[in-house]
Amino acid sequence: MEVVATQDSVNHMATQLAREYRALWDGLFSRQIDTDSFQIGAKKLKDNRFSLEGHTLETAEVGHSDTDETTFLHVASLNMVVAGDIVYNDSRGGAWLVTLILLESYNPAIVVASPHSPGAMDGAFSIGASKEYTSTFSQLVQELTSAKELYD
Repeated sequence: MEVVATQDSVNHMATQLAREYRALWDGLFSRQIDTDSFQIGAKKLKDNRFSLEGHTLETAEVGHSDTDETTFLHVASLNMVVAGDIVYNDSRGGAWLVTLILLESYNPAIVVASPHSPGAMDGAFSIGASKEYTSTFSQLVQELTSAKELYD
C-alpha cells in the first residue's frame, strides 16, 4: 500500500508522530493505535493529484479546519468531494465555515463526510448542515454568557 499526501500534509503528519503527540493520541484513544500505525510514511504527491480506478483525484489545500494543513479531494469525473473531517455527517461540527464555503463552491453532487452517526447517509446536504451548525454555534457563543449555558 502506498500512502500519498500533499507536502504540507506530509510535514504535518511528521509532527504528529513525535513522542509528545504519541502520548496525546494514546490518551485520547486509550492505546487503540498500534505502533505500526505510527510507522506509515506518506509520500509527497506529484502535482497534488493521483488516479484511482480511472478517476483523477485532485487535492485542495484549505489550511485549518479541525486541524492544521487540512485538505480535501475533488473527483471532477464523479462530481464528488471527499471531505473527511471538514464536513460532519449528522454529528458534531466545528468552527471552519470558510472551508465549508470553499467546499460548497465545487458544487459537488456527492460528499463523503466524516464522522458518521450510525446509519447516516452521505450527501451534498451535509455541507449545508455543517454550515448551519457552525453558524448557529458561533451565534450562540456571542449570545450566551457562559460555556455551561452553551453546553446545556
